[in-house]
Amino acid sequence: MSVFVEELSDKVTSVGLTVTVYGGFFDAGCSVFFGDVEAPVRNFEDYAIEVIVPDIDDGEYDVSVVDSNGDSYEVGSVNVGEISDIGDFNFVKDYDEEDFEEFIIGMFPKGQVFDFEKGSVFRKLSYAIALSLLYLWSLVRSMMKALDPMHTDNLDDWEADLGLPEAGLVIDEPEMRRREIWRLYGNEGGCCESYFVHLCALFKVSPNFYEYYKNPEEFENIEFGSDDPNFYFKIKSDVMLGEVEYMYCDGYCTDRLLDFGDTNYEKMLQKVKPSHTKLILEYEVDNAENND
Repeated sequence: MSVFVEELSDKVTSVGLTVTVYGGFFDAGCSVFFGDVEAPVRNFEDYAIEVIVPDIDDGEYDVSVVDSNGDSYEVGSVNVGEISDIGDFNFVKDYDEEDFEEFIIGMFPKGQVFDFEKGSVFRKLSYAIALSLLYLWSLVRSMMKALDPMHTDNLDDWEADLGLPEAGLVIDEPEMRRREIWRLYGNEGGCCESYFVHLCALFKVSPNFYEYYKNPEEFENIEFGSDDPNFYFKIKSDVMLGEVEYMYCDGYCTDRLLDFGDTNYEKMLQKVKPSHTKLILEYEVDNAENND
């Protein structure tokens, strides 16, 4: 049976967050594409499929769903940007005093007795009520903003409640602090590939995931000793050039010839992995760009 999808309405999101496509008859064979880039599936039900926004450039992308038969269905467009680009509560309008005044006037009966010309008693009354409603509405919006980790101004309070930063992690950038809050706030737990792919995406890393029992060829150079190799898994990712540090002629003798990686990213993975497993992190460097 073919799937059907509901159209997305100009959603704004960011790399590493999730997008849910609603419809029907989704199964494990369905894929979601942002342009021509496939998005990792985090979860699916018969009526919805949740995917992780892949590591793609900022911009507008046409989203499509491909079912297990290879048929493609257009869903709509999604704007990918920074977290700060996501609008505050797209489903809540930012009303002003004129909007509330129109609401109040519309609730009164019509007739000559009810004069709402400027300066009239009823107009002054409606304006006073509108200001009170606007104040209450502003409180509601501020509460909703404070309760949303993507928009809150109270990062310190969120981190205190969630026990952040975790031991060993040093994160100063506001966007990465939000991503860490989101990681724990929306954490459903798990030890499957999609779970780790989602965590890596929050650090803007697109990994390749290998488990020994599935991909033993990826572990040929590993000395397991007395360990059971079936408890080993590997996460391989490209090294971002901005994180590569070279040794120069005026460096110290103890400097490494090449140093790369993200300490916070590595410590996060070591912390969340199942305790009985062994994690190997592997980085790939593009030699063609590093020969200078």
